[in-house]
Amino acid sequence: METIIIIIIILFISIALFGNKQTKKSKVLNNIQIGKMVQLLETVHILENTTRFEVFSSRYKFLYSISSYLLPKMNNSTYILNKKTALQKYNEKYIDHSISILQNDILINPAIALSVEFSDKIKVLFFQRFCNKMDYEISSLKTKVAKDHRRDLVLCTSKQILSELNHKQSVQYHSIIIDELRRFGYDLTLTIE
Repeated sequence: METIIIIIIILFISIALFGNKQTKKSKVLNNIQIGKMVQLLETVHILENTTRFEVFSSRYKFLYSISSYLLPKMNNSTYILNKKTALQKYNEKYIDHSISILQNDILINPAIALSVEFSDKIKVLFFQRFCNKMDYEISSLKTKVAKDHRRDLVLCTSKQILSELNHKQSVQYHSIIIDELRRFGYDLTLTIE
């Protein structure tokens, strides 16, 4: 009888220890996922607001990486709960930022950030913001050399963006880039191979 009681006690202790390890492991995995979700929200915010090409490029690659990580997990039962926690943590950390539609959409469905359409659109929106900043700076500069330098930056950045939009579905976006360049005295024609 004592042997049975000892076996039952050992069995309960084993179950308690094993169950506790699983709980700790799932908490760690949830915290990692929540952290990635907060990084996704931060990155989308930066992509929507930066005017620095280096920052934009690195954050775009980072968003692609995070979205690739989150995509297979979005059908898990904990994804929705973790999403709510991530939104709460982001709002606590950035009191002055409201969640944009794009941030929310990509958090709900990370596949959006992996699409060609998203890639083209976010790059063109960045270029338009960049051109607005350069136009503003040019208007406040006094020397021709400084103004020409800003125009050269616009042309150089447009070449980088256009090289990344080099497919047939992006013709409409090429036109937007070319229209922006006209503001700076550049007249290009569109040819898609």
